[in-house]
Amino acid sequence: MSDPRTLVWGPLVRLFHWLLVVAFFTAYLTEAEEAGSLHVQAGYLVLGLVVFRILWGFVGSQHARFSDFVYSPAARRGRCGHFQLDFAPTR
Repeated sequence: MSDPRTLVWGPLVRLFHWLLVVAFFTAYLTEAEEAGSLHVQAGYLVLGLVVFRILWGFVGSQHARFSDFVYSPAARRGRCGHFQLDFAPTR
């Protein structure tokens, strides 16, 4: 029997997400006592991961690219048009 799940994100994006979680909580839960502390290293890792993800968003695989999940303003209006509220005063 085959697995019915469809994996959209590639292994690099999944690795990025989990490393970001680990690095963020490491930085959050440790204190910065000196320049080479675990807290500072975890912060630099978060920074490096975010820079990597921004670059990967432009040159990565199809589903990792920003163009795959960012819609133009016209497309957003078309998709969310039914959410508009009518604020006209009622009498």
